[in-house]
Amino acid sequence: ACSRISRLADGTITDILATGENAGFSDIEGIDFSLAYSFPEFDFGQFKARLDTTYFISEESQNLAFNPTQPFQYHRNNPVNSTVGLYGGRGGTTNRVKANFTVDWSLGPWSATWLARYTSRAVESCPAAYLNPANYPAGSSIICTQATLRDANGGLLARNDIGGTTYHDLTAAYVTPWDSTIRVGINNAFA
Repeated sequence: ACSRISRLADGTITDILATGENAGFSDIEGIDFSLAYSFPEFDFGQFKARLDTTYFISEESQNLAFNPTQPFQYHRNNPVNSTVGLYGGRGGTTNRVKANFTVDWSLGPWSATWLARYTSRAVESCPAAYLNPANYPAGSSIICTQATLRDANGGLLARNDIGGTTYHDLTAAYVTPWDSTIRVGINNAFA
C-alpha cells in the first residue's frame, strides 16, 4: 500500500495511486429448482405453494495479484479459492443449499403469506485466540466444534460448524376500496 503513495522529501503527499483490485475470475456452478402449485379455490380462500431451491455445486474465485512497480499489469499467482460451504471468504457465505418455501392465502381483499427461508450448514475457521481456554470465562468451553482437527501434515486446522437455519416470515395484507394495499409483516418471526 505504501508503494502507491508518492511523497516529497518533507513527507508531503504528492500522489496516491488508488486502483481497484480486480477478481481474476469467479466461476459458480449450481442447480436451480422451482416447483409451484395452486390449490383449487375453496369457500375459505385460495392457497398457493411454491418452493425455490438452489444447490451450489462449486464456487471458485481467484484474485489478480497487484504489482506496485507496474500498477496496471496484473498476474495470476494467487491461489484458487473454493468457497461453497465456508463462512467468510469474500465477505459472505455460499451455503451448499438455499431454499425458500412460500404458502400464500387469499380471500377477497385479504391475503397472507408464510415464507420459510432455509440455508444449509457452513464451516468457519477458528483463530488461535478461540482455542485458548484462558480467553474464556471460568466454566465456559471453547466455541470451536472441531478444535483438534489436523490437516494431512499435522498442522492445526480448527473449525467451527454453523448449523443450517430456517427463518420464518409472516405477512398479512388488505386491498382497500381506493386501490391501495395495507401490508404488515414480521421477519424472523421464529426460527
